[in-house]
Amino acid sequence: TTASLKLASIVNLESAAFSRAAGEGVTTAFLTPDSLNAFGGLAAIVKTSGGQSVDLFADEGTAAQILNDAAALKISLGNDVAMGNRAPGRVPNSFMIRRPTTRMGTVWSIRSMFYAAKQYAVAREAGSAEFNADLEVVVAAMNGEIPIRVHARRNNDVQTALRLAEEFGWKSFVIEEGTEAHRAAELLADAKVAVIA
Repeated sequence: TTASLKLASIVNLESAAFSRAAGEGVTTAFLTPDSLNAFGGLAAIVKTSGGQSVDLFADEGTAAQILNDAAALKISLGNDVAMGNRAPGRVPNSFMIRRPTTRMGTVWSIRSMFYAAKQYAVAREAGSAEFNADLEVVVAAMNGEIPIRVHARRNNDVQTALRLAEEFGWKSFVIEEGTEAHRAAELLADAKVAVIA
C-alpha cells in the first residue's frame, strides 16, 4: 500500500518517449502508477515538452513538464495485486510472505486502508493523530479532493469497485482497463461512472 508515492517524483522527464510523443502531436499525458499494489500511488499529468532539462547544455524546453503531481489516486483490484506474492502453485507457508495473495485479500487491504483513513481523519480533527502521508492521501480522496482511478478488468472487480465507492462515499472515481465493464454497463450508468479501456 503506497498511496502517497508520487509517480512524478520518479519519472524520467527527459525520456525519449516524451519527445517522440510531442513529435506525434501529443502535448499532454496522464501517467499512472502500475497495478501491482492495492494502492499504487498518485498519478501525474505532464506536458510532453517545455520542461527544464537537468543537462545544462540541453536545449531549453526539451524535457517534459509536470502540471499536476497528484492527479489521481491509483487503486487496483483483481489478480495483478496478488500475483507473484508467493511461489507458483504453493499456498503461503509463512507470515513473512507479501500480502495480499488473493482477490479477497486485495479488497480487504483496500477496505482496511479506507477504514484506517476514517479513523485517522477523526483523530486528526481532534489533534491526536501523528502525521501519516498515506492516510492523508486516502482522506483527500474520500473527500473528493483527489480523484480515484480503479484498475478493474473483470466484471466482478468492476462491481466490487462500485460497492467500495458506495461504502466509502467516493465522490469522484473512474474505472481503468475495464475489459469486462460492458457486462456491468447498467450498474455503471446508474452510478454515473466513466470507464477508460
